[in-house]
Amino acid sequence: MIAISKILLCVSSSIAVYKSLDLVSKLKQAGHEIVTAMTADAQKIVTPVPFKSLSRNEVVTDLFDDNAVIAHIALTDWCDILVAAPATYNLISKIACGIADDAVTTIIAACSRKPVLIAPAMNTAMYENPILIENLNKLRKLKNYNIIEPAEGYLACGTTGRGRMAPVEDIIAKIAELTGDSARGAASCSKITAAASVKSPAAKVHPLRNKSVVITAGPTREFIDSVRFLTNPSTGRMGYALAAEAVKIGARVTLISGPVAIAPPEGVYSKIDVVTTKEMLDAVIENFADADVLISAAAPCDFRFIEKLGKKAAKKDIIDNAGLRLEATEDILEAASVLKKGQLVVGFAAEDNNHLANAVRKMKVKSMDMIVLNDVSTKDTGFASDYNKITVIEKGSENAPDDFEKASKAECARIILDRAGALMAKKIKTRNGKKLK
Repeated sequence: MIAISKILLCVSSSIAVYKSLDLVSKLKQAGHEIVTAMTADAQKIVTPVPFKSLSRNEVVTDLFDDNAVIAHIALTDWCDILVAAPATYNLISKIACGIADDAVTTIIAACSRKPVLIAPAMNTAMYENPILIENLNKLRKLKNYNIIEPAEGYLACGTTGRGRMAPVEDIIAKIAELTGDSARGAASCSKITAAASVKSPAAKVHPLRNKSVVITAGPTREFIDSVRFLTNPSTGRMGYALAAEAVKIGARVTLISGPVAIAPPEGVYSKIDVVTTKEMLDAVIENFADADVLISAAAPCDFRFIEKLGKKAAKKDIIDNAGLRLEATEDILEAASVLKKGQLVVGFAAEDNNHLANAVRKMKVKSMDMIVLNDVSTKDTGFASDYNKITVIEKGSENAPDDFEKASKAECARIILDRAGALMAKKIKTRNGKKLK
């Protein structure tokens, strides 16, 4: 029987407080116990009433209020984990500096022996402020503090960028991981996982455990002069989600990353930063021979300039220069397929038309064992989105693709790794049975 987790939710003043209501609802439906504490400014956005209704517990707003459930020490003794979601710039800065001047910060200050999960939510400029970055890094160094990175997308201020609170499903999964309640967390995240036909039982060792997994992520850049370049909208979030989930199942992960604005997942064995497609190719080839699995989730730039200008050129010089011609960059998976000696190769196809035909063609040409078709024809999935809508196609089963509903990128990563693990187990079983020629 799975134990019920006791979750202490601290809510600060961000428009993402509405997502926290969804978080409470889903956690309660999964059988967890939740007590919510709110800052005074958070109560100006949403009153404590809906939190009380959804959690069926009193909401802590003032440690000196007669309605407060229990004192801050008793609250932190009671909980299994403290979750600050949303965590504003102000709240994170106070936590990092040890300030305890209201109910929420005093409760967090008292939570020194339990896991603390911080879910930042703010404008991109605030999230990229060096002071906040330093404060987050200070918290990351503490044994019981965990940061779940914010998502990229449309923000309340009307701009687009990183700063959206992480998807509720991702927060639930992280809570489950930190409390050792992964089975309940997986069940409560979303019903979409029930559709995954190859979900590994929690009690079994994942087939990719102790395997060497190379993952590529993010875009590449091809420069026209010293400052201008060709690239694409890839943010690297899918590749980084794969790396994070692969670490959780015990794989030895090498992450090869193009230029992105994401902190690498904790526990990655090796991270290699690259800029151009050729650099990414060289890194893949260098690590491919020792790999058990290659997952190519990056979006390398397909073209480069035949001749690169030296210093920054004037706009007129570039427009008038008829000699600026493009050539195709190296195809990383095609190059790796030539060197393939039993490795499992998983690729991606980001398509907005003729989806299945294009994906199947790519899988065959590049000798993949599996391809993940990513529908980028809508704004709410694909590049710079919190979600993907994927179709998994395996070699030999091209006429039986598996479609999945829209899901967070972390959930998609779990599906992909489970499918890759099943293929790996099948390969090992076939090899041991001496059916391979």
